[in-house]
Amino acid sequence: MAHTTDFLIIGGGVIGCAVAYELSKARATAILVERGEIGQEASSAAAGMLSPLLESDGDDGFARFCLQARSLFPDYLEELRECTGVSIEWHHDGCLNIPMSEEEAFHIQQQNQNAGPSTRLLSRQEVREIEPHVAWFPEPALYSADPAHLDNAGYTRLLAQAANLGGVELRTHEEIDRLLVQGDTVYGARTSRSEIHAARVINCSGAWASRLSPSPESRLPVIPVRGQMLSLTTETPLVRRLIYSKDCYLVPRNNSQLLVGATIERVGYDKRNTADAIQKLTRGALDLCPDLKSATFSRMWAGLRPGTPDSLPILGIDPAWKGLIHATGHFRNGILLSALTGKIIAELAIEQRSTIPLDQFSPARFCQTNTKHEDAETLTL
Repeated sequence: MAHTTDFLIIGGGVIGCAVAYELSKARATAILVERGEIGQEASSAAAGMLSPLLESDGDDGFARFCLQARSLFPDYLEELRECTGVSIEWHHDGCLNIPMSEEEAFHIQQQNQNAGPSTRLLSRQEVREIEPHVAWFPEPALYSADPAHLDNAGYTRLLAQAANLGGVELRTHEEIDRLLVQGDTVYGARTSRSEIHAARVINCSGAWASRLSPSPESRLPVIPVRGQMLSLTTETPLVRRLIYSKDCYLVPRNNSQLLVGATIERVGYDKRNTADAIQKLTRGALDLCPDLKSATFSRMWAGLRPGTPDSLPILGIDPAWKGLIHATGHFRNGILLSALTGKIIAELAIEQRSTIPLDQFSPARFCQTNTKHEDAETLTL
């Protein structure tokens, strides 16, 4: 028996849940299908950073897009709290970018010239006044007031809860077997439980997005990028805000946990932790904050982030297949871009247009001109 809905969202990570929430606000009927638990992959493995300019010079279109996304917080969290009655951990203390060499210190000075009024250079003494446990470093450091961080796993669940309260049906532990295609139109999917027919199918399947394609020729070039992380426990908090260096970043949490991340490894769908990576992250943390030498290891883990050839997300209507919309490829910015992506994709799904220009993110930039609908072979996710 087939189920019918306006929108079928495939993937229950932070992007899929944000899209579901925005569609629920528009009173649209929607079904979200997730092969496991909500947010079980990259959305829970992340550190929850909202840092739009951390690895950018602030002078390009993507940086401006990230800044726009960051501006939606914390009002977005307050909106979710009013909807669900639930608050999550949220910190807005800014970020320190600490150079580990004279060359990096010079780069930081150049970065500050383009970063805007929310950033300023700090001497060692100024850094030690706000973060007394930071190690000696070549001056200057860069402080940015914009970055924040939150409980990413809790945030993802909160989006799902709000979407569900708004009428979106959440189906967990349900596999997508294949997309349903007629001619040049995608009209739903067959799952491990049933068929779902929909006016629009929205691909939010993260690092697995390339597997959700009506044909081999239209496969998206999304690859998994492993990020290993670890968590330390300290008797008293040693770090108050985000601290970033070329070797690692430190993210403090309320429960005396300090997150240390993260590697960038193109190793396929391999989520193992490796001794070499954990050693490098630990060394990077100790270089930033030597007093962490007495901290206790809590846990280590890895997530698979969706990478693209140009490191930009893929947002938009599929150029070859009617009824198919993509929202994937967010790499290390999924949490940061979630709210803005949700709003954009909901607009595309309902109105077939976006109020924000999406040319640089369009899936058409990877389109192969030889796609043949008559030879389409749906691929298993």
